[in-house]
Amino acid sequence: MSVFWPACFAGGFPRGLRRQGLRVSFRYWPELPPSLPLALASAQQGGSSHLIVLFETTPDRVVVGDPLKGRLTCTRAEMHRTYKLDHVYLVVE
Repeated sequence: MSVFWPACFAGGFPRGLRRQGLRVSFRYWPELPPSLPLALASAQQGGSSHLIVLFETTPDRVVVGDPLKGRLTCTRAEMHRTYKLDHVYLVVE
C-alpha cells in the first residue's frame, strides 16, 4: 500500500510547525490508539486519497476534519467504514 503524503506535508509543513514551537512527528500505528493528540492522517475514501485531521480520539468516538465533508463526530466503527487509514500519522503536540 502506498501512503499519500503531498510533498509540503512531508517536509515544509512540519518544519513550519516546529518553528512555531510545536512538536511534530510522523508515527506509524497499525491500529488507531485509544487517545491521540491532534494528528493528520492519510486516508482513502471511494478510491481517492486525501488527508484528514483527527481532532480528538477517545475509546468510543473520533472527531474528524475532512476537507470534503467538514467536521464530523463518529464512532470508531463508522470512521473505519468511511475511511481506509494508511496508519501513518503526522502528530502535532
